[in-house]
Amino acid sequence: FGSYFAFRKCTTDVACLNKIMGWFLVTTLVSIICSAAAADVPHTVREHRPNILFVQPDQWRWDWAGFDAPSVRLPMLARLSTEGTRFTHAYVASAFCTPSRVAFAAGCMYDESPVQDNGIDYPVDSGPETVYALLQAAGYTTMLAGKDHLSAKSGIGVDGSIHAKELGFDAWVRTGDKYENFNQTFPHEQYGALLATMPLPDNRSGARSAYDIQAACYGPLGGGNCCEEFPREETQGGFFCPRTSPVDDIYSIDQWTEQQAEKLLLKHWGNSEVGEGLKDRKAAADFNPKKDAWFLQVGFPSPHPPFIMDRLMNASSAGRDYPPAKDLQGSVDPETVLASRREYGALVESLDALLGRLLRFINDTRPADFANMVI
Repeated sequence: FGSYFAFRKCTTDVACLNKIMGWFLVTTLVSIICSAAAADVPHTVREHRPNILFVQPDQWRWDWAGFDAPSVRLPMLARLSTEGTRFTHAYVASAFCTPSRVAFAAGCMYDESPVQDNGIDYPVDSGPETVYALLQAAGYTTMLAGKDHLSAKSGIGVDGSIHAKELGFDAWVRTGDKYENFNQTFPHEQYGALLATMPLPDNRSGARSAYDIQAACYGPLGGGNCCEEFPREETQGGFFCPRTSPVDDIYSIDQWTEQQAEKLLLKHWGNSEVGEGLKDRKAAADFNPKKDAWFLQVGFPSPHPPFIMDRLMNASSAGRDYPPAKDLQGSVDPETVLASRREYGALVESLDALLGRLLRFINDTRPADFANMVI
């Protein structure tokens, strides 16, 4: 139905038709899944529903995917595109963060989406039933690791529980936006809550916790001491970050996201360990999956700024060359642009490595689940 009504509004607009095709692929997949869960479908058919791994990085440009210039080294993405399908005419529903994510969760085009600006919660009481809830109804265990940004106004809480069940998730370990996680003097999401309990990697600064070190480095809107002001007034902070955090060297937010994805899967498979940072023990106790098929959304907060690298990323990016920007009009010197692009490229390559780590974990731990998985 969504594809049909969107088509009636778009008629011959090529860009809109391309969007419809991408949306149609999503709705078709969900339709197949829901059909397989119907009561009159034999159990043998339902047993072969695919597991779904939905990887959602934040602000990963389409032209930095390793297929065209600039040349970034992304072996896992290259392998997935070779063995799978690459969609070259796919579009997000919105250029804004929350509306784009809400459009996917609601299965709506932007014009019909219940959220059309940042800083707004998904209307869990009045909005469309989410894709996650539909998957639950179809018999899937639905899990979320990392950033979702669907409760942007209310936040997610140090146990990640704000609106999580209402959105349709059985289990979760959540974090927020890299611009927002350290805009207060205390943690207000699950990654920060973990950092507040971590021993300090280096306490020469006199900081009280790893959270304090990371907060000083990142700051609100990328304005921390690891970054310098990018010389264009219209940009936000975090586009040029020549300094590193000792916390990132041992537990960056993207590393944490990948590890929480592993732990959620272990929990689903019957492991008794609860993911780090999951403070709501009642929610953990309530998570007793009786379903075999699973859906896991992994929301990496990078490569969204601030572009803060760890030491390994610094080493991998040194000496790399990327094409110059075309529209700076002399407002930023080329060396600063190159340094910023090296940081962005390093974050993208790190996500590729973390995706590879997660896929190897699934294959090594549950080969049958890996063989029956849509990525």
